[in-house]
Amino acid sequence: MLLGRTQKNPIKITDKKIVEWKYATCGYCSTGCSMEVGFNKDNHAVSSRGVGGADVNRGKLCLKGIMEHELFVSEGRGDKPLIRNNWHEEFKETTWDTAIDDVANNLKKIQEKYGRDSVAIVSTGQMLTEEFYTLGKLTRGLIGTNNYDGNTTLCMASAVSGYKRSFGSDGPPGCYEDFEHTDCLIAWGSNLPEQHPIIYWRMKEAQEKRNFPLIVVDPRVTMLAQSADIHLTVTPGTDIVLMNALMYVILNEGLEDKDYIEKNTNGLDELKAEVDKYDPVTASKICGIDEDTIRVVARLFAKSKAAMQIWTMGINQS
Repeated sequence: MLLGRTQKNPIKITDKKIVEWKYATCGYCSTGCSMEVGFNKDNHAVSSRGVGGADVNRGKLCLKGIMEHELFVSEGRGDKPLIRNNWHEEFKETTWDTAIDDVANNLKKIQEKYGRDSVAIVSTGQMLTEEFYTLGKLTRGLIGTNNYDGNTTLCMASAVSGYKRSFGSDGPPGCYEDFEHTDCLIAWGSNLPEQHPIIYWRMKEAQEKRNFPLIVVDPRVTMLAQSADIHLTVTPGTDIVLMNALMYVILNEGLEDKDYIEKNTNGLDELKAEVDKYDPVTASKICGIDEDTIRVVARLFAKSKAAMQIWTMGINQS
């Protein structure tokens, strides 16, 4: 198939001889894009495409998703067990039985010599729920160590704890469709064009229809920050100071939704006592954002009919 017939070097689309498409979910990030992987007659994955009717990505994939099928044949991908007796030696290929026996025997020797908790297990966040369950049983039940952790501690543990304390559930109350209804958006530590391109597309599509202001809180000049109406280059690690200062302005100027707060929340007095420590003058000296800018952002957000905030790892790991 040829496109651009008047071009000197037309684009050529290779026929990959796909005989079957299988449904999958992209595993790169947590956006949740639905996709289909194309297989040829030899049952090799040769292509990826988005699912048109999917609620999240609506047929689109970012570059990572489009190329995901290449993971199966990427250079350097580990598909056989390797073993070495000393760290300075070269790895040598071995059998799965030999590798598993070697790991089990050495774990046992280490624990016999140094104690049960001398072994630590660290996992990835990319595994399925059933795999996490099995690894937990292996680590805590069979190996018997208390030193069990994963990148979740860095990635999502603080968010889960915060959500449970704030909302009683470990999931955020919003969804992607909220972009289509918001009148003001604040993005904390988020660089959607590079981190989550599909969410960025959803956001930009909604913004083109309704033109709501975008406020980005990030010490870096990211791609998202460059397209923001207001970019708050907060001092790293002081996001909470800025948040409390925004709440200070909203509460002290009476901009909060009093009826909603009374019907749906508790602990307002305790919150006021805490944010009273962070007036804009004091906060500006800590977070690096001018006090007038703090007031402008707080008023813009609070006076919007429907306002929305999003965040990514920039704030979670701050």
